[in-house]
Amino acid sequence: MRQLFCLFLISLCGLHIYAQKTQNNQFVLKGKIINSKNPIIYLIYDIDGKRIIDSCKLQQGSFYFKGKIKEPTWAILRGNSKIMDDAENPNIVDFFMEPTTMTATAQYDHFKEINIAGSKTQIEYEMLQKQYNSIDENSDSLYEKFSNLNQKFIINHPNSYVSAFKLWAYKTRWTIDSVKSLYTKLTPSIQNSSYGKEVKKIIDEIGNNSEGEPAKVFKTIDINGNALNLSDFKGKYVLLDFWGSWCVPCRQSMPHLIDLFNKYHNKGFDIIAIAEEYDQTGTPWKNAVKKDRTGIWHNVLSGVKFNTDGTLDKSQSITTLFGVQVFPTKILIDKAGIIIGRYTGTDEEVFLDKKLNEIFK
Repeated sequence: MRQLFCLFLISLCGLHIYAQKTQNNQFVLKGKIINSKNPIIYLIYDIDGKRIIDSCKLQQGSFYFKGKIKEPTWAILRGNSKIMDDAENPNIVDFFMEPTTMTATAQYDHFKEINIAGSKTQIEYEMLQKQYNSIDENSDSLYEKFSNLNQKFIINHPNSYVSAFKLWAYKTRWTIDSVKSLYTKLTPSIQNSSYGKEVKKIIDEIGNNSEGEPAKVFKTIDINGNALNLSDFKGKYVLLDFWGSWCVPCRQSMPHLIDLFNKYHNKGFDIIAIAEEYDQTGTPWKNAVKKDRTGIWHNVLSGVKFNTDGTLDKSQSITTLFGVQVFPTKILIDKAGIIIGRYTGTDEEVFLDKKLNEIFK
């Protein structure tokens, strides 16, 4: 469960709309922290993609937050300033706020047992969390059990903002067919929620970059400073390998990819490795290419950048162009520039092997 909580902490975004919201979309969150050892409490949430980190000085243990949200919103309440070990922090809890008045009571060092009243979506969220608690964390197939619970919840609660939130959170871990199927089960209002729109965006992006679709043409500069244009590869079978120097499964799959390259390169097969790198110096990327001995094919950066405010800009990224959400992802393009295969993670490498064997047998 800690892994799932970490996923949500990393990916904190905004959420949805709710029928019984206040006229001016105002929320009030007030309450008390019992035996607090810290004079400050923090509330973290997003509005239209902008991170809000609010703080309140406790007055005899009491706190009061006020703000505006358009819809039920996933948020974090933190009772101390620790941010690097959130999964282990006993003074942190995630919950759903709504544009209404809510009350909360928690004991210091026991935030996970917080009592929150006033949010219908929070009641639904707690219902799902109780089902989580019934799972033995030491049991086999832990991910599958959590996954199944979430899918059942979405199916049984198509009008819940929690369903949209969970579908968004798992959008890159479930197959695109599963995501599409679950999305169609949501009510129109939930489909049009913030997370619902994000899920639809991913469905469309992947759909436009799936088998049978023309590969998007891009131009960039390779690791050696040479111009690279995908259109110049017409007449060859090209594999786009989306990876990162930080991605352990990506790096572990490189020896196998080298074998494929050596086996088929002289028959008209080429590879363009597209690295998603957050170190703007490019040093980790270049070091990884050298260490993994993957300079035998074309290496380029995806094009992610950082804005002046420190937020990540992927608008011009090749990964965004191809709707890539999971690393590694491999996209196989035929001689005419048409996508003939899309493989996510390392488990689908066997399907890539089979496809290449069929092409070059």
